[in-house]
Amino acid sequence: MEGAHVAIKAKKAHREREREEMPADPKAAAKLIKQLEKQMLEHAKNLEFEAAAALRDRIKHIEQSAYIDNA
Repeated sequence: MEGAHVAIKAKKAHREREREEMPADPKAAAKLIKQLEKQMLEHAKNLEFEAAAALRDRIKHIEQSAYIDNA
């Protein structure tokens, strides 16, 4: 049951982040992505894979919206 609770929590956090305004410039977007990557890795380390996946999706959305080259 705890897995279901974590999944619900991750989805809620993901919806809240989706509502956040996208950074206007690429430097701000890159900074936000680094912060989100750190959080994502922490969630994965704690075996909170749904939360980590939500952050991964958020990062991809920011990259696409800000036209950031991830190479």
